[in-house]
Amino acid sequence: MSDYYLYIIPEDPYYVPSEEQVAQTISLLRETCPEIEIEATTTQEVRFIDPGSNLHTIYCPECRRLLDIAWWQEVMRAKYATGFVDMEVETPCGHRTRLDRLEYAWPAGFARFSITLFNPDCEISGQDIHRISKLLGVDVKTIYAHY
Repeated sequence: MSDYYLYIIPEDPYYVPSEEQVAQTISLLRETCPEIEIEATTTQEVRFIDPGSNLHTIYCPECRRLLDIAWWQEVMRAKYATGFVDMEVETPCGHRTRLDRLEYAWPAGFARFSITLFNPDCEISGQDIHRISKLLGVDVKTIYAHY
C-alpha cells in the first residue's frame, strides 16, 4: 500500500516558527482535517523535503534547461554533508542559483521546519495556505509526496 504525505514548509529553508505559532497552525489544520495524523518537525539542520516517487525532473530556474539527475545527486551529497548551510550552486548551464530555487517537477523543498499530514483525505485550500502563512509568520509552500 502506498502512502501520501502533504508537507507544509516555509519558503525560507532556515525559518523556524515559535511553539505558539506551531500550535495555532496545527489547531487550524485539525479543524480542516480532524481525522488526519498531523506532525510538526523541527531539525537543527536544513533537510530536503522530497515528493517521493512524484519527483520526475529538475530544471534550471534561469534558462529552464533540464538538469542531469547525476549532477544534482552529486551536488546534493556535497551540500548534505555540510547540513545545507550553503545551498549556492552553479548549474551545468553556467547559472548561479540555489538548490531551493531549482524548479522541481513535482515541487520539492528544503526546510528546518515542516508540518506533515499523513495520508490526508481532506483538501487544503489556497485560503488555508494563506491563513497558515499568516499564523506561521512566513510564506509557505506545499509538497505532495508519494512513497
